[in-house]
Amino acid sequence: DDGFEATPREVPLDLAGEKRVRIRTGELEHHITADVAYAVDLYYRFTKDEEFLERCGLKILVLTARFWASRARWDPARARFVIRNVIGPDEYHVGVDNNFYTNVMAKHNLELAVHYSAKAYSDPKLRERLSELRVTQEEISRWAEISSKLEIPCRDDGLCEQFEGYFELKDFRIEPGVVGEENMPREVISSVHRYQVIKQADVVAALFLLRDKFPAEILEKNYEYYLQRTTHASSLSLPMYAALALYLGRTEEGYSMLKKAALADLVDVYGNTREGFHVGSAGGVWMAILFGLLKIQAGKSLYYERGASLGRVTISFNIRYRGAKVRVEVQGLPHA
Repeated sequence: DDGFEATPREVPLDLAGEKRVRIRTGELEHHITADVAYAVDLYYRFTKDEEFLERCGLKILVLTARFWASRARWDPARARFVIRNVIGPDEYHVGVDNNFYTNVMAKHNLELAVHYSAKAYSDPKLRERLSELRVTQEEISRWAEISSKLEIPCRDDGLCEQFEGYFELKDFRIEPGVVGEENMPREVISSVHRYQVIKQADVVAALFLLRDKFPAEILEKNYEYYLQRTTHASSLSLPMYAALALYLGRTEEGYSMLKKAALADLVDVYGNTREGFHVGSAGGVWMAILFGLLKIQAGKSLYYERGASLGRVTISFNIRYRGAKVRVEVQGLPHA
């Protein structure tokens, strides 16, 4: 495999079915670098797998931080670092500047590298890894500077702009509960890049992943704004909206989206199950249950909200937390 089987350079027809279109996700969707770093930290916090951190975790965090340090550019006019010409999770808008998801995840990636490098200095084996990677205090300080001065496009009222110029695009709102592009007006779907219509969770995905860094008011405001403008044409979208809705206590609408996502292949929600299982959507459903509904957190012991509920739905499963097996149960309400 060379990657082009998953991200081809070109597809036969655009959304309107009229012309061939260039696909640039394989070239510009750089946020996946920060996504990997996020996963390294998440895995380590829940497992305390020191062998993993020593063998490859620290190296991943260092190398991904170096990527972002090379990718960010200083903008003297605004006295901020910027990241230009990217594609965020929303693939309707290509080659944008300062995509919220990309920038906020890059910032987090750099902060993780600073944090784990500091941790490494107190551990002989990890300190040796830093030495092998030729990490210096000067470089660590550079990561900290970039992360603290990286452009994060949010307005004073708490609404975060998906990318520079997004709010200047034509507005179009989608009916609640609609999934996919089939019912979109032709004039919108044929020039979707000119509209605020988005394919999947972008700002909302970032806010959910980094929910501890933002007040609830910002989570609420952005959830409400972007939900009305998302087609959910990607199977990765509904799980993220469901997760944030459940986290915010919007149980009914969160469960509605969670159920659609969970049944994506059983009822062929996206009309392409014959091509394979939507494993990313399944993973998103799992995340929505763990981190949205149960609000699981890693600490000296595993914390989750034991009073969480999905109405009459009962959920039970085992998870391993730092070597221990933990039984988690969510009891449904009794039937009338």
